[in-house]
Amino acid sequence: MGGRVYTTETREIGIGRVLDRQLRRVEAPEELWRRIQAGRVSPPRPFNVRIAWALAAMVPLLAVAWTLRVSQQRLSEIRCGDASEMRSWIRAKTGLDVPLQRSASLRLESARVLASAAVPAVEITYHAGDRTGTLRVSKAAGRRAAGHKFVSRDSWVMSDQAFVIDCPGDPRAGCTLCHAL
Repeated sequence: MGGRVYTTETREIGIGRVLDRQLRRVEAPEELWRRIQAGRVSPPRPFNVRIAWALAAMVPLLAVAWTLRVSQQRLSEIRCGDASEMRSWIRAKTGLDVPLQRSASLRLESARVLASAAVPAVEITYHAGDRTGTLRVSKAAGRRAAGHKFVSRDSWVMSDQAFVIDCPGDPRAGCTLCHAL
């Protein structure tokens, strides 16, 4: 076996020679030296003043829009636990008369006007023990009932208003919003 034996040292010497050959010093092009000596720098990109003014004008507009949105949300929502205050607020904002009353087993949290509804509507959030429930009330288009006219287990019509209750576990728990049980 008359072949060559390569050791790590032999490989390093061979690689070193290849690197020396490939990375040897070369002359820089004459044009490059002229540009360096002239100190010429590529011209700066033109700053578009119109874009800057447009962006500057958008900042206050966005701030105003955000403020209006936040104030609109405040106008369409009330957070209180007082049944009579919430009832008055709902009547003033929507014309709906929701017969809320104080209840020892329920705690009122908030009411908000449902702006996306085609008819006046409100959503009341409450807590029944460790459960959170909602009661949605809206004008019942073309319907009128003297007492409770149940449409399903958790929805009914009373007067000219439609009620839908959503309380996990026991939907009857929300009945104490309006009735002493």
